[in-house]
Amino acid sequence: MPGGEGKRMNPSEEFSEDSETQYESYQKTMSDSDAADCSEQRKVRFEKPILIHIFGPPNSGKTTLRKTLGKRHPEYQNYCIDDFRREYGDWTFRGETDAQNKFWDAMWRGGFFECSGSGRFTERYLYCFRKRTQYIVVMDTPVDVCISRVRDDKYDGIPFPFHGTPEGYIRDVYEFLDSWHFNSMTQGIPVLRLNTNQSPTEQAKEVERFAGLCCEPFEI
Repeated sequence: MPGGEGKRMNPSEEFSEDSETQYESYQKTMSDSDAADCSEQRKVRFEKPILIHIFGPPNSGKTTLRKTLGKRHPEYQNYCIDDFRREYGDWTFRGETDAQNKFWDAMWRGGFFECSGSGRFTERYLYCFRKRTQYIVVMDTPVDVCISRVRDDKYDGIPFPFHGTPEGYIRDVYEFLDSWHFNSMTQGIPVLRLNTNQSPTEQAKEVERFAGLCCEPFEI
């Protein structure tokens, strides 16, 4: 797991504001033009393709599932938060915020989006897209399996402002995704806890059934 300057992100950190207030606070940090664009996006883009969020700790199989779905559904966007960290991150929380906001912007066009699913950023964007058709897939991989897959070089070159051990971060995310807090912030959104003992193709087919996606022309 990469290191860098900054305070460790805590996935189980309590919220001091409700979701509406958080979203309003976020808009106040944007320029007037950006805020106006976000408001306009919220009004006109609800008919765009569905959003499928793929959540889970590091090494839980998120990337494999996302890429499998991307091959089966090339008409959809297919992104990981780390794609934006590589381009916009700089090991600081300012850089992490820039990467998160670009990730958020891409979601307006629908598709498959991969991140841990923990923290304030996730709650804000789930709330922002509450009028869109969205689904959440949680990779139900045992925490000890995730830890057994840790490699020192896996996150080289990804500027994520994190302090701590990979094992500790995996446990934090795992506990958050199984918490009342996660259940509360995803209320009203269909959630699939995916059996990761299946092959990637079988996992993708289960997600398709869950989200009502048709894949006949793109079977792999």
